[in-house]
Amino acid sequence: MREQTKYNKNSVIYFAGELSDSIYYIEAGTVAIQEVGTQVSEKKKLLGKGEFFGLFSAIGNYPRQENAISQSDLMLTIFDVKEFESLVINNSSMSLKLLQKLSQELRQVHKKTQKLLDVNVSVSPLQGLYTYGKAYFEKKEYDKATYVLNTFLKYYPLDERVADVKRMLESIK
Repeated sequence: MREQTKYNKNSVIYFAGELSDSIYYIEAGTVAIQEVGTQVSEKKKLLGKGEFFGLFSAIGNYPRQENAISQSDLMLTIFDVKEFESLVINNSSMSLKLLQKLSQELRQVHKKTQKLLDVNVSVSPLQGLYTYGKAYFEKKEYDKATYVLNTFLKYYPLDERVADVKRMLESIK
């Protein structure tokens, strides 16, 4: 399905909630990625030539979490997942660029999660697991709490907070 498509300024490329296996590469122009359900200050991210978008939902096979709208006349190359995987496998510079993008995205997700849970940014992995698990537990998000607290037990079975973690897990059951 690899194809090049032109979009005029202010064209919608996709809406949040759509399910698609399309991954977009910007050949020319700019795209605004508008996250749905976030604060205004975090809402819009501008992408330009040489950047990918639509990647995570396409590869993960889940609905888009953002709207993508052209901010200028735009030329995109559109890949399906198999074509994109082939491109990455056969192009080491593309693989490196993708890893850099994933790293940036993970950092942003981490910061947003910490902000939502009101967690101190500079905590150790040990303290972070405990704090996240406890926060999920207190917010009654028991599936997430169970996962995080069990991960805590797996990696830190001798920590002084093990009894508290086990108490939370037992009360979830």
